[in-house]
Amino acid sequence: MWQGILRGDFAPGNKSACGVLKKHPHIFKKEDGTQLLSPAITPYTGIVPLRKPSPPSTAPQLTFVLHDAGETKAMQPVMNALEQERVNYAILADATAATLLRGNPHLVKLPVGASNPSDVVSLANAVPIGGLPSLPKAQAMACLQQLQSSRCVVTGLVSEFQKTWASFFKQGSQPVIGYYDGFNCNPSDAIAETFMDGRSASKLDALMTPSEDTANFFRQRVQALNSQTLNPAQPVTPIIAMGQPVLEATSKAIQATDPIALAARLGIDLRKPTILFVGGYGPRYPQAFRLFCQTMRQFPNTNVLVALHPKVNGALEAQLLAENPMPNPVKLVSRDIDATQLLALSPVVLSQDSTFVTQAVLQGRRAAFIGEPVSNAPDAFNPLVDRGVVSREKDSGSLTAFIQNAMGAQPFSNALANSPTALAKLQSDLGIPPQATNRIVNYLKAFLSRNTSSPQATA
Repeated sequence: MWQGILRGDFAPGNKSACGVLKKHPHIFKKEDGTQLLSPAITPYTGIVPLRKPSPPSTAPQLTFVLHDAGETKAMQPVMNALEQERVNYAILADATAATLLRGNPHLVKLPVGASNPSDVVSLANAVPIGGLPSLPKAQAMACLQQLQSSRCVVTGLVSEFQKTWASFFKQGSQPVIGYYDGFNCNPSDAIAETFMDGRSASKLDALMTPSEDTANFFRQRVQALNSQTLNPAQPVTPIIAMGQPVLEATSKAIQATDPIALAARLGIDLRKPTILFVGGYGPRYPQAFRLFCQTMRQFPNTNVLVALHPKVNGALEAQLLAENPMPNPVKLVSRDIDATQLLALSPVVLSQDSTFVTQAVLQGRRAAFIGEPVSNAPDAFNPLVDRGVVSREKDSGSLTAFIQNAMGAQPFSNALANSPTALAKLQSDLGIPPQATNRIVNYLKAFLSRNTSSPQATA
C-alpha cells in the first residue's frame, strides 16, 4: 500500500519539472539544453531522507490528510521526526500534496479518481480512461481497514477532500486534529470554519496553529459559530499555537546551500544584488506580478529570481514577463530548487501575500508585500503588516523606494540578519512558538498514548 521512496517532487533530469516553462527564454538550462541540477546542488523540498521506511504491513498509528503545499511542507519535518522515533503513519494526499509527496513510502495508494472513502470501494477494479491500472477491490477494502486502525488523524483545513476523510475518521471515533499552516487569516475561508462547527460531521477534536494570532482568530470564530448553534454550550475545540516547522527547515536549508554553486546553476552574477519574487495565485495575483515586472525595469543591474507557487505551472508569469520585458534577465526558477535555497542569494524578497515572507523576515531578509492583498475583508489580517514589521507597496513609486532602501541597507550585514537574539525576539513578538517540530511531535505522541482527551502542548 505504501510504495516508492521519499525524494520530493522533481528529481534531477525530470524535464516535466518546468512544465510550460521549458521553452521560455527566461528559464535557465544547462549548456546541453537539459534542466539538470549541478552535482553541487541538492534539491531541497523540506524533506529529510528517511533512514528506513516503516514496514508497509504495519497498521498506521497516525494518518495525515494533506491537500495544499503549505500544510504539506509544514508537516514534512514532523513526519520525518516521527519516522526517527519509529512511529508508523499513513498519508492520504491529493492535489498539490500528492505531487510533492510522490514516491513517499507512507503514501496510501487509492483507486484512480478516488477522492473520498466511498470512492475507494466503488472505483476499485474499475478501468479508468486511458487504461491506467486501478486498485483491486480486496486491496481497497484492506486500505480502509488499515486506516480505521489509526489512533489519531492530522488534517489540513483547506479542501473538501479533507472534510470528507475527517468525517470518515470521526465516524470511527478516531480523534481528528487540524493544522492551519498560514500566518494570515481570511474569514471568508468557509471550509476551515466547517471544521470548527459543532454541527459538522468533520468537527475537530483539536486545532494546532502556527501563531497566537491565528489561534486567537479561530477562537473568536468558534465562539461566533457556537452562538449560532442550538446548543451554544457545546464543548469548545481546543486551539493551541504550536509554531511553524517550516521556519526550522528554512534555516537548515540556507545553511546547507552553497551560494556560489547555486549562483552558477542559475547563471547569475553574485556581484549584483539579487531580488526574489515569491509567486502566488488567485484573482488579484496578476495585478501584483504585473506591478513587480513594471517596477523592476528601473533596476537593470540586479539579478531577478521568480519562485513559482507549487500549484501553478508558470504560464501566467511567462505571459506577463513577455508583455513587460525587462532590461535584466529574469530567472523563472524551476521547482527542483526550493525557494528556501534562494534565500542564500536574496537579501530582498517580494510577494503578494505568501507565508514565505515570514520565513524570509525571520532569516533577516528585507521583505515587502506588493499589490492588493488576497482578501480585503475587514476582519482579515496579516500579522506582519498589522504589526508594522513588513509594508505593503501598492504602486510602482512606493515599491521602487522600498527596493532602493532595502538594497542600500545591505540586509546581509545589518544587525538583524546577524543577530540570532534579535530574530528570536522578533519571532516571540509575532507570537510564533519556537521548536515547532518538537512541540507538534510531543503533542501527537500524547494523543497516541491517551486517545481519549486533548493533552496540553509541551515544548
